[in-house]
Amino acid sequence: MIRKYDWLHFMHFILCFGYILFSLFEQYFTHFGSKFNKNTIQITDYLSVKVNAVFPLIVITTWLAYAFVQTIMILNFDFKKTYKLKSYNIKVINWLMIFNVMIVLLFSTLFIHRFLSSSLINIDFVYNGMVSFILFFTVGWLCFKPQVLYNLLEPDTIPINNNIIPKIEEVKDTLPIISMLTEDKKIDYLITLERAFLSKKLFLKKNLVIRDLSDETGIPVHHLSSIINSEYNLHFQDYVNLKRIEYFKDNVNDIDWKHLSLEGMAWGSGFKSRTTCFRAFVKHTGKSPSEYFKFIRVSHEERKEYLVK
Repeated sequence: MIRKYDWLHFMHFILCFGYILFSLFEQYFTHFGSKFNKNTIQITDYLSVKVNAVFPLIVITTWLAYAFVQTIMILNFDFKKTYKLKSYNIKVINWLMIFNVMIVLLFSTLFIHRFLSSSLINIDFVYNGMVSFILFFTVGWLCFKPQVLYNLLEPDTIPINNNIIPKIEEVKDTLPIISMLTEDKKIDYLITLERAFLSKKLFLKKNLVIRDLSDETGIPVHHLSSIINSEYNLHFQDYVNLKRIEYFKDNVNDIDWKHLSLEGMAWGSGFKSRTTCFRAFVKHTGKSPSEYFKFIRVSHEERKEYLVK
C-alpha cells in the first residue's frame, strides 16, 4: 500500500538537483561574468555565498532528522515483547544499531563543527571525509555480508507438528462453464497457459492474481479458473505456488543461489515471505524446505557413492 506522504522522501533529490543546477550556473557566470552588468554580478555573488553556506547545513540537518526517526523506530522495536521475531533478526538489528550510531555521531559532530570557526580545518574536507567514511563502511560491510539486506542464514525453526496432516481443500465442484468449451479450445488454453508460465515465468511476480494472468494470456478470468479447477484440481493460488515450488527445486543447487538464505530463495521463487514458502511446501510436498534440503543432500551423496562403485 502506497502511503500518502511517501513523495516527501523524493524532495531531497529535487533539492540536490536544484543545487547542482545552481552550481553549474555559478560556474557559467564566473566564466562569462564580464558580459553582465555590476548589479547582476553583485546579486549572483550574494546568492552564491548564501546558498553555499546554507545547503550543507540543510543536508546535515536532514541526515540527523532521519537518524533520529530511525533511532526511535529501533528503540520501539527493541522495547516491544517481540522475542521470537528478534531471535530471527538479532544480527540485522545489531547492524542497524551500529550504522545508526555512526550516522548520529558523525553528523552530530559535523553539525556542531559548522558553527565553530577554525582556520586549521577545511569544513568541506571534513564533510566529504565523513560522508565517504560512512559509504566505505556500508559498502565494505555489505560486500562481506550481503545477506543483511534480506536475511541472514539461519535454520528453519518454524515448529512442525508431525501429528497434524496438512489440510488440503478439495475442489468440490467444477465450474459448469468448462462444459461450454470444446476439447480443442481447452487444449489451446492449456498450451497458452503453460507457455506463459514457462517462457515469461509469471509466477515470479509476488502479487500475481488471476486478472494479471488473464491480461497476459488473453484467456477470460472465468475460463482460467474453470480450467485450473478441472484439469489440475487446484485453486489458482495453489497452482501458482506449485509452479514456484518447481522453480525452487530446479534452482536450489544453482551457483547463484548458494549464498542465499531460505528467505532469499523463497523471495527469488516468487513467494512473499519464508512463511508462505514453508506453508506451500508442506501443503503440496508433505515436507518442509529444510527437510527437502536434507533429502536432496542424501540423494546426492548416494549418487556419488554409486558412481564411485
